[in-house]
Amino acid sequence: MGDESDLEAALYDRVWSRVQQEINLIHQRLTWLFTLQGLLFTAYGFSLSAQATSLNATLHPPSTMISNRTDDVERQIFIARLVLGSVGILSASLTAVGVSAARNAVAHLIASWNQRPENLRHKASLPPLGSRPRNTRTGLVTAYGLPFILMLLWPLLVIHWLPIVVAVISILATGIIVVQKNADANASLSETGKSS
Repeated sequence: MGDESDLEAALYDRVWSRVQQEINLIHQRLTWLFTLQGLLFTAYGFSLSAQATSLNATLHPPSTMISNRTDDVERQIFIARLVLGSVGILSASLTAVGVSAARNAVAHLIASWNQRPENLRHKASLPPLGSRPRNTRTGLVTAYGLPFILMLLWPLLVIHWLPIVVAVISILATGIIVVQKNADANASLSETGKSS
């Protein structure tokens, strides 16, 4: 009986270690996202400064030669902003996918632990894995929401095109629906594992 209990405790420690690893991956992905986004917003700020300088040169041109150069500068600023926005949207999208993958891995680990019939005898002596589904959903709002907000913000800053904003809003709504469905499915898996 002691060996069985030790095996359960060792398995529990292993599953808990994997859960912590996935949670750390979420943290690392969000940290890298915010670091990159900070650099992108700084570059965007520099582009605003360059545009103001270019606009000042356009309003007070000493010669037609400078006026032609300001057109080139404006074009380069626009292209740079498109690149910044594209990188911002892409990095936020990839982060959202990575966070979702890590969260699904955590949910799978917890559900597989909760569905183990042989651990029912020893469950009382081990702390529970995971938290209540509502707490989990509430905690994930930041992890899922901030990448989607950044995906919405970049088109607003760079292009000001309504169709792109509408597309990003629909992606955001779809993401929220998927997150909710995954959370509900994981909650029902957890409850199924507890009742069996």
